[in-house]
Amino acid sequence: TYGVAAANGHHVERIAVTWTDGAAEDAELLIEALGEVGLPNVVAITGCDAAETFVEQMASAAGESCAAACLIEGTQAPVAYIAVMHAAGGVRRMRSRVVDAADHRQLALSVRGACAECAAEADEVAVYAAGSAGVLTGMLAGELNSTLSTQVTIPQNAALAFARGAALTNAGAHRRLHVVGTRSAMAAGGGSGIGLPAPALFVPRTAKLMAIPGVGTAPAPVS
Repeated sequence: TYGVAAANGHHVERIAVTWTDGAAEDAELLIEALGEVGLPNVVAITGCDAAETFVEQMASAAGESCAAACLIEGTQAPVAYIAVMHAAGGVRRMRSRVVDAADHRQLALSVRGACAECAAEADEVAVYAAGSAGVLTGMLAGELNSTLSTQVTIPQNAALAFARGAALTNAGAHRRLHVVGTRSAMAAGGGSGIGLPAPALFVPRTAKLMAIPGVGTAPAPVS
């Protein structure tokens, strides 16, 4: 990735890593390997943050004010991240939770419940289904299409939605920290003769940062 980015005139500043509970050991090995080869700025992103950013980005691109998304990850013990976004009065509200995805019919009920919450605040709800568990994603979309008035959208590159949400969360938080840090430095320095702002600790916008193995222990995200 670093080589491809450099060849296209880009520079990778941060690496976002997200995972489900079933892949925790593999994630730890990956983070250790990234450190061993000297790749800096590895950031852990929670699954809920990734799902929230994904539905926010999809809704924004489609011009929707209310949307729900279900990202299904894993094969042996699949889990689903259900996120809802509602925008009104210039304010975007996000809600998300993690549920078991082994039974697609029960999962469909959970998604319908999330849509009902959103429908109480908007006339229409855009619904998206994605994730690396392609078979379950298709089954969920079929189940929802038979019960919802809105047709479920499975976006292009749906299998990469989880990683895409994590990358966008990482990039968005990094930009916000840079702006805040610069403004703080300008206020302290009077707008002249100031250096670059000091590095800031990255925390996902919903403040649900996962613990990076070997660094510390953080409480489990509240759903």
